[in-house]
Amino acid sequence: MAGPAGPHAACAQGGGDTELMKLRCVQLFNVGSLDDLPLIWQAKSASMYADCSIDTQLLCGSRLARTKGFLSSRRLPKPKRRCNS
Repeated sequence: MAGPAGPHAACAQGGGDTELMKLRCVQLFNVGSLDDLPLIWQAKSASMYADCSIDTQLLCGSRLARTKGFLSSRRLPKPKRRCNS
């Protein structure tokens, strides 16, 4: 992956191309389809680097009210427990 970012850019991005992932998420945001929300979230959740690179605002391409309504009508998986307390 040689280019402006250098041959080791993928390693700096956690082994994946988070810039390309972010670009695709921006494209999905611009389409504004609620059906794309899980894809954007999956990309954002792929790694710590992707999480930092892909803005949460990209989940609201259909405006906040429609996004909240869409998410509240879906059964979402429970968050994983991260500690033993």
